[in-house]
Amino acid sequence: MTRGRWISAALAVWAVVVIAIAAQLAVGHTGALPGPRDRAALVAATSAVAQPGARQAIHVIPARCSCTRLLVSHLARRGPRPGWAETVIVAGGIDPAPLRAAGFAVHAVAPSWPGEVARLDAAPVVTVLIDGRLAWTGGYFDTPAANRPRDVAILAAVEDDRPLASKPVFGCAVSARLRRRLDPGGLLGW
Repeated sequence: MTRGRWISAALAVWAVVVIAIAAQLAVGHTGALPGPRDRAALVAATSAVAQPGARQAIHVIPARCSCTRLLVSHLARRGPRPGWAETVIVAGGIDPAPLRAAGFAVHAVAPSWPGEVARLDAAPVVTVLIDGRLAWTGGYFDTPAANRPRDVAILAAVEDDRPLASKPVFGCAVSARLRRRLDPGGLLGW
């Protein structure tokens, strides 16, 4: 093989490796991740820590996700919706102070809680219970950019008894099963 062919072959291999790594690093935030798969487990897990009320909104937010800071800031700015009992479940090292100061009930759990106890594959997720029954659950965002949380519109639609399709989750894998599938090489450090 000539020197030129070796260089071409090396560049081709390099390009494939770079593209594969870039795709693996981007997959969690550019594609829709699965919504809650075991709704009964999710309702049981979130009900166990949520504050009581006829209308409950339970926000599950993982610490190791790029959208976490934006979502915590958004919730802290808006505060709990009047007429709703809102609980924020923070999984991992999220500072609960801004959420508590805004009036939310905050429950800190281990980083593994969303995947192992609530049986979620991906988060952040908002779950809405009316009189203890699941009314809606899904992601916060319409697009992978994760810059416009839709929780206020979701709660308003549930309040008004308007039909509302579940939203995909644009965020991070929180179950070991999904992390292995999205990051088989362990590059993301989940």
